[in-house]
Amino acid sequence: MYPALQIRAALFASGLFLVGTCVYCLTYQALVWAVTPDVTRTVITALREWGAWLLVTPVVFHALGRSTNGTRRLRERAITSALAVGTTALVPVLADVLTQTRGVEASIAIFLPRNALAFGVACLVWKVFVRREPAPAPAPSPAALPDALLVSKGADQCLVALDRVRRVSAAGNYVEVHANGQTYLMRTTLGQAEGRLPSTRFVRIHRSHIVAIDEIERIRVQRSGSGVVILRDGCALPMSKRYRAALQRLRMLRA
Repeated sequence: MYPALQIRAALFASGLFLVGTCVYCLTYQALVWAVTPDVTRTVITALREWGAWLLVTPVVFHALGRSTNGTRRLRERAITSALAVGTTALVPVLADVLTQTRGVEASIAIFLPRNALAFGVACLVWKVFVRREPAPAPAPSPAALPDALLVSKGADQCLVALDRVRRVSAAGNYVEVHANGQTYLMRTTLGQAEGRLPSTRFVRIHRSHIVAIDEIERIRVQRSGSGVVILRDGCALPMSKRYRAALQRLRMLRA
């Protein structure tokens, strides 16, 4: 989310919290204490105890939204939490001391846990309503993908046309490319090989197998959700539960 939108979201969240606090207190005065609600005093008290969050929440949202590596992110968020809780607790503590409402120890004991909880709520609000996951990289268009794979056969290398490829399987540090009734090798990972294959013609059915959609003869689904994919040449390959939905969706689209 852009910084300006983060600030708006933070101000809206903290402002909504202050309004809700005032409404709750006024309702409590009217229904429980059975007295005429004191709007001015209620608003002043809410601002004294929670008003600092109007300034701190945008800073917290900005810090949470920074894209940094794991170790640095943890350090930054630890510093942010300490500063946010310390700052927001300090304001009402100073107000209590200046107005001689409570002693320092009693005020700290009241407001430090409250603001620590408020920080946790702010993080939850950011995570649920504000955070935006980075958009996945767009899949390469079919025109950008190669029409053939460079594979090895013994000491030689050759090109295998994609329309000849029946399946691709993981094999240690290599992948096996099954095409033209033969098995070729590529020194790559199955994930990298998947990126070179058009998703309209090939589908991953298992962490170790990718098959050409047109080569699928039958799919046997087991009670567990996993199953077996049987190809036209009679080869039976395991199908993981996590890939079943994508496989069935592609099969329906091509039906």
